Amino acid sequence: MKYITLILRILTGALFIFSGIIKANDPLGFGYKLEEYFVEFGMDWDWLLSIKTFLASAICVFEVVLGVALILGYKMVAVTWLSLIMMIFFTILTGASAIFDIVRTCGCFGDAIPLTPWQSFYKDLILDAVILLLFIKRKEIKPLLPEKISAGIVLLSLVATVYFTVYVTRHLPVWDFRPYKVGNNIPELMKLPPNAKQPVYENILYYKNKNTGEVEEFTEQNYPWDDEENYEFVDRETKLIEEGDEPKIHDFNILTEDGFDITEDILNDPEPIFVVIMYDLNLTNVEGLKKVNTFAQECYNNGYNIIALTATGFEKINELKEKYNLVFDFYNTDEVTLKTIVRSNPGVILLKQGTIEGKWSFRDLPEPGKILNNEK
Repeated sequence: MKYITLILRILTGALFIFSGIIKANDPLGFGYKLEEYFVEFGMDWDWLLSIKTFLASAICVFEVVLGVALILGYKMVAVTWLSLIMMIFFTILTGASAIFDIVRTCGCFGDAIPLTPWQSFYKDLILDAVILLLFIKRKEIKPLLPEKISAGIVLLSLVATVYFTVYVTRHLPVWDFRPYKVGNNIPELMKLPPNAKQPVYENILYYKNKNTGEVEEFTEQNYPWDDEENYEFVDRETKLIEEGDEPKIHDFNILTEDGFDITEDILNDPEPIFVVIMYDLNLTNVEGLKKVNTFAQECYNNGYNIIALTATGFEKINELKEKYNLVFDFYNTDEVTLKTIVRSNPGVILLKQGTIEGKWSFRDLPEPGKILNNEK
């Protein structure tokens, strides 16, 4: 039993560390996922939404530190208590998400390993059982290293994870698991492969029973064909029975102020084009906006095109263009899509015939001439 406990402790700790680091790689994205939960549970209070990124980062750091402590066997009474409380909370959350179909993916492992709420719920149940066993055996577990060394390692993991979350929040994720990562071709990912699973639909027929006056529901398979004279047609509905596959990118559109779709024009342009991403101009970093405007002027000076995509309405767009003398044109794109493309507001990507050639936070903007001439 001693060795089983040790193995389970190391595996659980490693899973906590992996889960925490994967989410810490993209705390803004995890914050968006928390916002989904807040909205679904009626907790979309302004003060809570304003600290969602901080909460996301804190959860990531907490998870990594717990994982390190579990592996080391450090302060097991406190660590197993905290682990058990955390797992009970997340089990309730994923269980509610699965039962009531609240969110489509839980965000446990970020975009690296998307899990459905049911998959996440079953995972949490297994972890609950393991943590409960460790909790029962908590006073019997011996630390792997002397207490001072273990304390130093735990402290180091805390500092390192905090630094990591701050770094990627100010810049961009180190690992990009989203469909808009550098090197991906957007038009290709907007297509389904030939062997893609197709959606399944079923026709539902509504007929009024002339004898009872009740409207009854039938499918084409169970309709009482031998008793048609006693039924009067009322309505027909096509229901989705089973969802089919979706392309990895299915919501990328670029619209002008007049509502014209210029997506294909932008994606098929043989010339490189810089695209500024600002999902919400009301939340855009003002200093970042000024930096991007200077960057845009440099692009024009070097003969390169640049546009901006936002989900904000054109009244606000025109107000900011006049206030900050913005030199680039704006177009509208879905807010969730823009949040997915780049975790910076503003951020910049470089497109060439639909392929993402580069991606930057406003804090790391390149020199246009050097980037496009492949200079270091």
